Amino acid sequence: MEGLTVSRARQSVCRIFCRDAMRGRSSCLLLAALIAVAGASLLGVRGCQNIGPGSPIRNDVCLVCHTGQNAEDITAFRDGPHKGLRCEGCHGSGYLHVRNGGRGGLFISDLNGLRTPADRGLCKPCHETEVNAFETSEHAEEGVLSCVACHNVHAGPSGAPSSENNDMCLRCHASMGFNNDAAVEAHTFHPVDPAGTGASRCVKCHLVPIEREYPGHDFLRLDHSLRPVPPSRSIEAADNRVVPVPANSCAGVAGCHDGSVITAPVFNVDDRATNVLLQIYYNDRYGPPEPEEDRLAP
Repeated sequence: MEGLTVSRARQSVCRIFCRDAMRGRSSCLLLAALIAVAGASLLGVRGCQNIGPGSPIRNDVCLVCHTGQNAEDITAFRDGPHKGLRCEGCHGSGYLHVRNGGRGGLFISDLNGLRTPADRGLCKPCHETEVNAFETSEHAEEGVLSCVACHNVHAGPSGAPSSENNDMCLRCHASMGFNNDAAVEAHTFHPVDPAGTGASRCVKCHLVPIEREYPGHDFLRLDHSLRPVPPSRSIEAADNRVVPVPANSCAGVAGCHDGSVITAPVFNVDDRATNVLLQIYYNDRYGPPEPEEDRLAP
């Protein structure tokens, strides 16, 4: 019965029952089936829903078909970070799509707009801080990346690609001179072991947490400007009595100079003197940070 709406199933059973009754062959089994469908209407069966023009379509109706057999497999969505959202919230009304059996993906938005680098409006209502930061990035200014180029919104338990290696970044940046470990090491001044110790892992320097605590959430928001965060930002925050002091690309990032790698020195982001020393190293290797607008404003 999965994949049918209750109203369509009920109509089919009624037609069969009435046809057999006219032939004088009343069927107890058909009557039982009719009662079962009526019960499904009252109790709710996964995938069964009364629908009409303009009716909202529940997520479980979508997941009846989107299992990888009849349509794209998005079952991981149930455990993903967006599981609390309605499918129609991003894809628009699903009534015509469901009413016509989902043929060829017709009558539903497939979010092609999200694949256009300039269109981030669908993500911004929930991820305003991250989108605002991304819009200051070179990737956005050059129009080379969209949100879904890196993020699979249907994936679970994390909607972001794995940070255990640099493959996501090297899909583009390998052709820009980072096609071997020596080139990466020359850029980071660190050994290259992104999947092991985390050394030279792109996101450790280029996706720094905006804050060290995000009350009410089990994750941290990340700075999607994709630019390294100099220690001077932590110094400025400390001088303004921000507690806890936010991380920078040299200190305060989990798994990076926090004691988790015994061969790496430990840098305390809460210690102003340490951040001053780190800024000297930063300036020597990368040059002093340029003045910038507040890329993290909500």
